[in-house]
This record gives sequence, structure tokens and C-alpha cells, in this order.
Amino acid sequence: MALSGSLYTNVGSHWRLSLSWSATQDEDANKSTITAKLYWEALDGYGAISSGSRGESAIQINDGAWSTDTASPSLSGNQKKLIHTYTKTLTHDSEGKCSFSIDGYFEPKVTLSGKYYGSVNLDQETFRLNTIPRESKVSGGIRWVAGEDYSLSIAAASSSFKHRAKFYIRKNSSDSWLLIKTVEGIGTSKLVKFSEDEHIKVFNRMQGYRGDGEVKIVLTTYSGSDTVGSDTEKTGLLYVNGRQTMSDIPSLTVGETVSLYLTNLTEFYVTNIAVYVADKLITTFRNIGYQATLDSAKYKDAILNAMGASNASAEIRYELTSYYLNDSNAYLLDGPLIKYAKIYAPSDPPVFTGILNHYDSNSSSVLITGSSQQLIQGLSQLTVSIPSSQLAQAQNGATIAKYTASFGSLSRDFTPNGSGDIVINLGTVPMGGQGTLKVTAIDSRGQSTTLNKSVNVIPYTPPVIMATSTRRINGFGETGVLSFNAAYNPVVINGVPKNTIIKVAYRWRNAMASSADIPPWSPETLMTFVTNEASVQTNVANLDGLASDKAYEIQFVIKDNISKTDITKIATIQAGKPLVDLNPDLNSVGIGKFATKKNALQIDGEVEAKKVTSESIDLLGGTLRAVNNNLLLNNKPLFQSGVEVLWDGTNTMTAAQTITPKKKITDCPNGWVLVWTDKDGWYDVTYTFIPKLHVLSSNTNGVGVYSVAPATNTATGIAQKYVYIDETTVRGNDNNEATVDKKAVILRQVWAY
Repeated sequence: MALSGSLYTNVGSHWRLSLSWSATQDEDANKSTITAKLYWEALDGYGAISSGSRGESAIQINDGAWSTDTASPSLSGNQKKLIHTYTKTLTHDSEGKCSFSIDGYFEPKVTLSGKYYGSVNLDQETFRLNTIPRESKVSGGIRWVAGEDYSLSIAAASSSFKHRAKFYIRKNSSDSWLLIKTVEGIGTSKLVKFSEDEHIKVFNRMQGYRGDGEVKIVLTTYSGSDTVGSDTEKTGLLYVNGRQTMSDIPSLTVGETVSLYLTNLTEFYVTNIAVYVADKLITTFRNIGYQATLDSAKYKDAILNAMGASNASAEIRYELTSYYLNDSNAYLLDGPLIKYAKIYAPSDPPVFTGILNHYDSNSSSVLITGSSQQLIQGLSQLTVSIPSSQLAQAQNGATIAKYTASFGSLSRDFTPNGSGDIVINLGTVPMGGQGTLKVTAIDSRGQSTTLNKSVNVIPYTPPVIMATSTRRINGFGETGVLSFNAAYNPVVINGVPKNTIIKVAYRWRNAMASSADIPPWSPETLMTFVTNEASVQTNVANLDGLASDKAYEIQFVIKDNISKTDITKIATIQAGKPLVDLNPDLNSVGIGKFATKKNALQIDGEVEAKKVTSESIDLLGGTLRAVNNNLLLNNKPLFQSGVEVLWDGTNTMTAAQTITPKKKITDCPNGWVLVWTDKDGWYDVTYTFIPKLHVLSSNTNGVGVYSVAPATNTATGIAQKYVYIDETTVRGNDNNEATVDKKAVILRQVWAY
């Protein structure tokens, strides 16, 4: 067998006709392609031929049609010349075998060494090509269900071929292959039956692995007793059908039932389900069919014990385990399939067996009310008690974790220690009126029960000084007249007032010059008063010895029998203010104030006069005087203050040019000044004064203003400029560049004046 070869015949002593062939093989197509080449050769330097004729060259493969061409017989010495090429594809037989014949000739039509050669013929030869392997393969994909037989199909090149199949399995690519069965003498298909021992071998290998495995079939092809090609193999899925699965399981409360639904049931397997709560085994369902039902009420005590007294819920775990059965043994298929859910304790809150008791634990307020069951806002201490015989009872193995008592904004927790009475002091009651006292028992699982009791609190607030009256006799005398009124709560119980006013007083001090100079208070002076239901009115008290020119602070004080706390309010007696003060010591007169300067008339108030003559007038903001017909404020001209540059530039002021000074014209003392100069520098300067009355008395769109400035560019030397003025801008006009002179004059600055 070969994939190449050659044949030839010599012509005379110096020439030869030869044919070489080579083959390529397509194993999938079972074909070989032959390429044959015919050569005309000069065997040495004497083999040169010169001829103007052409002769026919031809190649024949497998006795088929001749492939012909024409070629010149001319040769150079030692030349090997290709004169024809022919390619043909041959099909091998079903066993991959193929032989072929090949032949060729050339008609040189020349005389060589005195002999004429019209045609030179090769002797036909037969060659056998390499056999193309035709080993068979497993048809289609592989999916073998563990525990069942397997239908094997083989794609064979020849119906005469026989095969050997080996079945291997493994869990995954990290596992090693395990040979399960070898089958001999298979044609193109066979139902491969597996024994029970072989099934068990599969399940033992897959034990403890929850995924599907892999199967591999290795196929050996035989032609008679000879193997054809090499072994072929194909891998596929090992489907472990006996692995049951469970649907998702909902959470439940102890006392409820839940169904466990299974899938992938077969006759080969059985399934057990173990139920755990908080890792404690509760029960096991064995040999389950399509479903099992967990009635948690049957296992209530065991479940609650597993959950513990402090947990309102726990994790419930279902472990499913599958087995392969034969007549006498069960083989574990794999480790458990685990599903999780939540299980909750039943809603059985604690149970109270009695009622709430409350009382006022402040002896001072009890002394006022005469009963511990009466509560006064802001004074009574609300206390709750529960006798040991009436404590809340926890259910289902739970324990009482704490009690919480509340009343309005008051709240306090109590953790029981033992089985004695419960006493909870909520503190001073901040609210008045009807309210609900609540005591809640909370068990170790967070479940609770609340007892309620309606409790009335007598409203009470300390006294409040409402209005005060402080004045001097005659407005500036040395005696002060004092009084005030207040509101208080008499706290009426069963028609009897329980609260009284026990002090009404005042004290005084000089008014503070600053916070750092705080004078002391005088001793308290008691005041007489009268009460009327919930009000207090003092009688008028006189405070003598006040300096007329000083202010004083008066602190009024009131105290009742319940709060026993001084309630205060500060008022002020202002310094005296006479209508006219004639002071002979200072030779001065004060009007609306006391005289304090010598030889002065001092006035606190407005003065109206027809004529006042003076060199100057002292004002709060400075000195106003007249000098040379100019009015000066602090020695500065009154109407020239505020001069500043509001804009700086070099505009001829065309219609496209608008400037905005940094200060509105109405914000300037008098208005704006437009400063015009020659475009080449600060000369030929002209000022245009724009009073702010210009915009205040005209429309808001701006009013035109003419300006005339000197110019030296022409003989006339005069340039007229026309601009529009409004409150915030100066806008130009295209006429401002109409002549050479107008172009020579620019607006250089805008001033405020």
C-alpha cells in the first residue's frame, strides 16, 4: 500500500518517458485523489533534442478515459520536462480499500540516434492505496438513565463490521472512570441490558453526589477478526433518575400541617425524609410515595422544646435521602437533599388573672388630697402594683421576660426576679385629665398581653403672674406704686379647694448698667392680696426713696401650697421725666428731662421755631455751618460729597455703544458728569452735567442730551454729541461719528457728583 509511486520506459541510450503519482486521502469521504505527472527526460548531456513539431501526451487512470495534451519533444541536456498532469478522485470500498491502474504515452515523432520514434508507451501498472480507516462510531448523543437498560446505536461503514462496547461512568471530571460493562459482537444496534449487580455498581459510585454523572462508551470496530482503525469513544449524561426532589416548603406555625411533595419517583427507589427543628430530630417519614404530610400539632412539645423558651421561631430542616433497592438490601443513592423553612411558636400570649392596682406614692400630695387614689398633675408619684397571685402566666414553655408600665409619656420596664409582687414607680405625673394606665407582660418569645385601667389626674399648674403695674407718682417722683395679678389652681376635690396662696411679695434693685454689674436684690416685702376662685389680685404697695433720675427693677413673687416654689416676674420703674426742670444750682432749664449742664437749655423732644440764629448747629451726625454762602457738614461741602469715577473708557458713543456706570444716577448726591476729551489724550476736556432730576422728571426710556466739545481736526473745531440718559445707562447715536470732528471726540469717564 502506498500514497505515491512511479513507472518509466527508456528511449535509446539518452532519453526516458516517466510517470509519477501521489495521493491525498479524505477519511470522512472515504476517497483518495490521485495526481499523475508525465515527464519527457534527457538522461545526460547528449540528450538534447531540437524539433519544431508537437506530439500528443496522455495519462490514463483505472482504465478510464485518456487525458491528453500536446507537448514539444525538444529537450536540453539533462532536462526533465513535465509534459502532462492529470488528477482523478477514486472512492474506496466500504472497508476503506482501493487499488488502481495507471498508464501513459507520448508521441515525440523524432529520430533519435538514427531511429524514428513516433510513439513511446509505458507499461500499465496497478497500485494499492493505503486503506482509509473505517472504524464505527456511536450514533447521536448519550443519555443513560441509571437503573435502566441502554439502547445503543452505531454508525458503521460496513454492515459486516462487528463491535465491542465498553461502558464507563464517573461523577465528574475530577473523578476517575469506572468500567461497568463490556459487550461483544454488536452490529449496528443493540439494547444493552445491565444486571442488578451492575446497577448497584453505578449507584455505589454515585453515592454522596447530588449532580448527574458522566457516561463514556468506548467502541472497537472489527472486520472479521481484524480491528478497523482505532477505538472511538463518546461521552454523555448519566442521569440518576432515582434522585427524588422536593418542592419548596412554606413556613408554618406549630399546630399547622404542611405537605412535602416529591418528584422523580421510580420503581427502583425509596425515599426517607427526616425533620429537624433547631438541629434536633423531630420525626422521620420512611418509604414515602409521592408526598408526606407533617402535622406539627402531633409534635408540639418536641418542637417547642427544640425551639427553646426564648425563641419565637426556629429553622426547620427537611433531609431527603434516596435508596436503590434489591430483594434484600437498600443501597444509599446519595447524601440528603436539604430544604429549609421557618417554624413559628403558636400565638399564645401570656395570661393575666387579676386587675391593675395603682396609687400615689408621694406622701406630700397624699396629704393634700387625703387619698392615695387621687393624683395631682406634676406632684403625685404614680405607682403600679400587681400581687404575686395575679402575675401574668407565660404559655407553651415560655417565661415572662419583662413588664412594661406606661401612662401618657411615662414608661418604665420591670424585669421580674422570682415570683414576688410587682411594684413599678412611673414617676411624677406630667399630665392632667383622664388617661389610660397600661401594663404589658412580654414573654421570652416576644408575645405580649396588655392590661388597661382608666386613671383620672387632677389638673394642676403652678401660679402664673399675669400682669404687673409699676409707676412713679407724678411720673418722676421718688415713690413707686406697685401691684400685680396672677392666676393659680385651687385644686378642688369634692367641692373643697385643696390649694392656697402662701406668699405674695416683691423686692427691688437698681437697674443693671451692664450684665457684668449686677446689683443685689433688696429683702422681700410682703404684699396684701385677695383671691377670687382661680385668680389673685394684690393691693397697691408704695416703694419710697427712689432716686428720680435712676431706673429700678422690681421682682414680684408668688408661692402656693402645692408647688411650694417661688414664681417670679421682673418689671421696671423707669427714671423720672419731668415736664420742666428748673435747676438754680446749674442755672439751667430742662424740658422733658432733668437739667445736667450749667447755663444750658436742655430739651428732650422736637423743637419748632420761626427763627434760630447761630454760627453753627451741633447735630447727632456732626456740625452744620455756613461759610461764604456754602453749607458745610463737618467742614465738607454738603452737595459735593460722594464724588467718584463710575465708568472709564474710550467710546465715541455710536448707537451700538451703551455704558452702565457702577452707580445709578438716582443714587448719586446730585447726578452724573460726562467727561469728553480728544481721542488722543486728556486735552480739550469738556464736562456735561446731568442732574438726577433729568431722569426723575422724564420717561423711563431715556431722554436725549446734546453735548458740545472742542475738536482740532478741522477748521471749525466743534463736535456735537447726542446721547440718551436713563436711570442706569448712557446710550449712543450713530450721528456721533458722522464727521471727522465727531470721531475725534470720545467719552472718557462718567463721574458722580
